[in-house]
Amino acid sequence: MAANVSQFRRQLDANIEKMAQNIAGILRSSKITTETASYQQSLQISSHTTNLLQAAEALMRQIQELKLSIMLQDLEALKAETDKNVANIEQRFDGSEKEIKKLTMDVKDGMETVINGNR
Repeated sequence: MAANVSQFRRQLDANIEKMAQNIAGILRSSKITTETASYQQSLQISSHTTNLLQAAEALMRQIQELKLSIMLQDLEALKAETDKNVANIEQRFDGSEKEIKKLTMDVKDGMETVINGNR
């Protein structure tokens, strides 16, 4: 689990760094100096924009993975709580069943006493 968290954080840091670098690259490339340089700068902006979109998509995938992980952890906690409740109910049922058997025997003994006492 700790390895997964560490790997997730490394990926997150790498994607954020990639986005920051590409935003900085877009800003540097947007400074038009000469007419011939503007074509090269437009290509650089296009490249930085593509890389920025790829990093953003990678972050979105990480967010989806994080949401899924949280839901699965919640599901595991819910299952554990359900199992605990089922065990509690089974324990109470067993106790109730024993109590009913005891009461049945007491009623039966009482009925026999009444029947035998009336003779």
